[in-house]
Amino acid sequence: ERYRYTRYADGSEELYDHQSDPGEKENRALNEEYRPIMDAFQKWLPKTNREPAPGSGGSDSPLYGELQDYGY
Repeated sequence: ERYRYTRYADGSEELYDHQSDPGEKENRALNEEYRPIMDAFQKWLPKTNREPAPGSGGSDSPLYGELQDYGY
């Protein structure tokens, strides 16, 4: 896929264009030229963070607790 978009729990965002930056070295999230792409991705994301569904490996996973210890 051409783009990778990530929105973190703290509200920060990353957008990488794999066509021009396959190594993901330049975060384009603050570049206004990419605003329409960001808007399209944001429409597909939930408005708030939710706990993973039971059995999905989320909060039931030992790794989940370790990540919380590190602030994730």
